[in-house]
Amino acid sequence: MSLAVHGSMISIRWLGVWAYAAALIVAMLVPWARPIRLGGSGIDELIHFAAWAVLAFLTAGACGRSLPPIGAAALAALAGVCFGALVEVLQPLTGRSAKMFDLVADAIGSTVGAAAAAFVAWSGERAAGRRGGLR
Repeated sequence: MSLAVHGSMISIRWLGVWAYAAALIVAMLVPWARPIRLGGSGIDELIHFAAWAVLAFLTAGACGRSLPPIGAAALAALAGVCFGALVEVLQPLTGRSAKMFDLVADAIGSTVGAAAAAFVAWSGERAAGRRGGLR
């Protein structure tokens, strides 16, 4: 499904990616009045891992049929790492602290999310081939 915006077509999937990325920007860059304390060591990295895994999964899915699953996954993982690096570079400008472990968690999450998207796409293609009689 697509929307026409100023003569160009924008996929609903890409709108979802951009909306999710915007939410991440707000969550990661806005200096909250009272810091959110979520528990012990590693919780922040787990949140980064999960958030970036979802971002990469959505990004790879938005590539749709324009790229093969492995190409979409590679692009999504790379984009996730770059986005994570950008967030970490911008955080000190907003009064937040940048942490290398957050970037590592972003990179691992991006890779896992992109790989999961590739697997889902590959499984769907394989199942469609079986239904059509192709093996």
